[in-house]
Amino acid sequence: MRNILIHMEELQKKQDQPLGFSERRDPHQDRCDFLVKIHKEVTLQLTENKNKERKNIKNVS
Repeated sequence: MRNILIHMEELQKKQDQPLGFSERRDPHQDRCDFLVKIHKEVTLQLTENKNKERKNIKNVS
């Protein structure tokens, strides 16, 4: 969960930065990148939780 907050802060910093003359940023792409990071983070957490659960079940059996 902490990593998700870090990704949110990064996105906000990107949006708050002034753009240079030649720099163009697509806000849609920023949101897509953000959602991909969140998806990876949540998937990783779910996998870790599932592995812990399996390990606990094996220890109980």
